[in-house]
Amino acid sequence: MKGGEAGAAAELETLLQNEPADKEIESYARKLLETLSSTESTDSAIQSVLSSWTLERVTPVERCILRVGLTELEGNLGVPPIVAIDEAIRLSKEFGTKNSEKFVNGVLDAIYKKKKPAS
Repeated sequence: MKGGEAGAAAELETLLQNEPADKEIESYARKLLETLSSTESTDSAIQSVLSSWTLERVTPVERCILRVGLTELEGNLGVPPIVAIDEAIRLSKEFGTKNSEKFVNGVLDAIYKKKKPAS
């Protein structure tokens, strides 16, 4: 584990010891941490839909929201795709810049449409 990952895992353990959560929330948190510990494929998927941007130009808050949103969107955590996108939009409204909401929605929607099986 890299230093940041080990630190995050230790912080999660401390949090769960101090603030016990029900098993479903604890399981979600552990899966999310595990999935986000390697951002290469997630970042690659995000970069693939950024037209004139590089991921480095995206604000750190938006990058984190996109990573979590995409992780949920991929279905590894049992979150329905529309809920994953809606939650990412809500987070971007609360913690992002004035244009974050549209940006996050556009990126996640484009990724979802690329991955969604043709109906």
